[in-house]
Amino acid sequence: MNDTENTIATVTGDVYRAAFECMADKNEVRYYLKGMCLSYKHAELVATNGHILYYGPVDLFERDDQEDLIFEAPKLRFNVVEVRIKKTDIPGRVCIETVTGKGVVDLKMAEVIDGRYPDYRALSFDKGKKYPFNAFGFNAEYLSKLPKMFGKDAALQFEMVSCKTAAYITAAPTSEGKNLPGTLILMPVSMS
Repeated sequence: MNDTENTIATVTGDVYRAAFECMADKNEVRYYLKGMCLSYKHAELVATNGHILYYGPVDLFERDDQEDLIFEAPKLRFNVVEVRIKKTDIPGRVCIETVTGKGVVDLKMAEVIDGRYPDYRALSFDKGKKYPFNAFGFNAEYLSKLPKMFGKDAALQFEMVSCKTAAYITAAPTSEGKNLPGTLILMPVSMS
């Protein structure tokens, strides 16, 4: 069977793992945040719990004006290097096919979540424009996820971005001097 047969998109294991750490937990009332979003418009995999957001690049095999695909994302084994999101004949399901560094393939079914994912690109950042605030705080629990997302040796290059209603920190992950794919956005829990 061809590796790309029925494939909607492929993503690296690193991007998938980083997005997985940002998903909302099962107790979240906003059910559409309990999964990952495959953005056709931006060719990105996105996940957020409302406080920390990650988006990273995907290779799309279908690129048209489809609605975004939101799906319950299964946890991966550590050594997965590629994830293929595939169509199935079962309504409301996609197949998550994972490939390890040794070529071992694993298949898991994932439920499609019927909903509309927040437009993460609609945040109106005004780079360079200053809005007055003295301090802001972040939940340390979200910062503790960073080693799981990017590895214990990864560093983050932070940039303060503000808009009229809030300040955000965007972080570009790096490891051994190389940029890692994706962008992380941390939303503050308090501002003064």
